[in-house]
Amino acid sequence: MTNMKPVTPDPSVSLQTLFDELFVLESEEDQTRHMDQLIAKLQRKVRSMSKEEQDAFETLSGGQSIFQFIKSLKEKHISQFKEIIKGKQNLLAFLDENRYQPQKQLISSHEDELTSHTRGYGKGEKPEDYLNEFKSFIIDNLNKIPSLTVVCQRPRELTRQGLRELKMVLDEQGFTEANLRTAWREWKNEDIAADIISFIRRQALGDPLLSHDERIKQAMKKVYSLKTWTKLQRQWLERIEKQLVAETVFEREDFNKGAFKAHGGFDRINKIFEGSLNTVLDEINTALYPERRKTA
Repeated sequence: MTNMKPVTPDPSVSLQTLFDELFVLESEEDQTRHMDQLIAKLQRKVRSMSKEEQDAFETLSGGQSIFQFIKSLKEKHISQFKEIIKGKQNLLAFLDENRYQPQKQLISSHEDELTSHTRGYGKGEKPEDYLNEFKSFIIDNLNKIPSLTVVCQRPRELTRQGLRELKMVLDEQGFTEANLRTAWREWKNEDIAADIISFIRRQALGDPLLSHDERIKQAMKKVYSLKTWTKLQRQWLERIEKQLVAETVFEREDFNKGAFKAHGGFDRINKIFEGSLNTVLDEINTALYPERRKTA
């Protein structure tokens, strides 16, 4: 007899519980068998993960997909496995807390009756309460969340990865683009398809709130008017504009991907702009994110 807790076969047991049980087992044979169960549970989970959930996992893991993560675990000895998982508690929490919660159906024999109809806005009852909560969160965390600092103070340094991480932080607080747009519409009676960057800079810096497409359109209009571009240069600027509309953030690395890569990548496109492509990108970012000195 030992003090070992039994390994539970219950499929609803959490990954964290399985991991904790792993450290109770004494023999390497039992630990290895338990490790296989944990990996099997991870594989079952991944089958029904949506693309958005997979992207969120990849962001949390620092760029490693759920498939790469599982593959790396399979190749490790039990001692290495335990060390890796010990440092990935945030990933276990994400999979346990945000996914695969059992669906429960409440049944009652009472006749349904609509007693009232209200809409909640975060902790408040009014849309302006929700927007004020959002503003307070932005101001309070401006120097605490790196990607938030970048959006407000150094937007030219914003990466697609940083934007994804910021969206995840805000989502956890209940601040999503959809909710913010709804609150703004109900409060101002203006239906503006603004992105999260616009909402953040509106609250922190007083930028005008524009739709995602309009913000990019206005910025590129300024860029088009900077000089007389050649026909070929203008075509590339228009392609960059389309990429911005689709992705929000345009990085130098994007020139070496997809259609940009097929047309010669950064080096060839830089020649088209007479060696000043980096300067052009700076001009685009300056137009997208003008400096503001006062908060709203």
